[in-house]
Amino acid sequence: MIKEIISFLSALKQNNNRDWFYQNKSWYDKVKSQFEEIVLKLIQEISLFDNEIGYPDPKKCVFRINRDIRFSRDKSPYKTNFGGFIVKEGKNSGNAGYYLHLEPGDCFIAGGAYMPESNNLKNIRLDICHHINEFINIIKNPDFVECFGEIEGDKLKKIPKGFPEDFPYPELIKYKSYTVFTKISPQQLEMNQSEFIKLVSDIFSLMRPFIKFLNRAINIG
Repeated sequence: MIKEIISFLSALKQNNNRDWFYQNKSWYDKVKSQFEEIVLKLIQEISLFDNEIGYPDPKKCVFRINRDIRFSRDKSPYKTNFGGFIVKEGKNSGNAGYYLHLEPGDCFIAGGAYMPESNNLKNIRLDICHHINEFINIIKNPDFVECFGEIEGDKLKKIPKGFPEDFPYPELIKYKSYTVFTKISPQQLEMNQSEFIKLVSDIFSLMRPFIKFLNRAINIG
């Protein structure tokens, strides 16, 4: 299943035009359905350790394949990846969640809050300031560090306006996004479906405290 998804995306990458896409629409429909099945199984697994996400419709967790080319120099009409964002109240809710990305040569598992809107970002930074020991315990947990390393995301050059200049961990409140990720190796892509689902859900479970912290902060307001 995963091999076929990657095969389709590889072919699309070489033939990123509408004629080819419509000629291969049945192949796209098949692999899209396969990806939605993976997302459904991940929702079921995540619900065992994070009941806050509920049971979202897998179709509504998957990002559309059409690119917005209005303001882009690259006029390729289609994305060459499948992305699934499993999150409380849906992928457009602004909440932190769990993300799976399949793309030829760039498959990864991620989670968190990517480019949150300004009020949510402010609330995350405030909660880090107010609960810094809790946050550090989460992101410095040895299993968390082994899997994800550090938080990913662009940073401000200075402490954000309104925050104390003497905050002891200034770098932690400079992020514009609060996300973590880990790459999926070519060997892991060779797993059968049940093994792959377990791999991804085990990694998602490691980020659960991180996701919970972010969502608590986001929903303060």
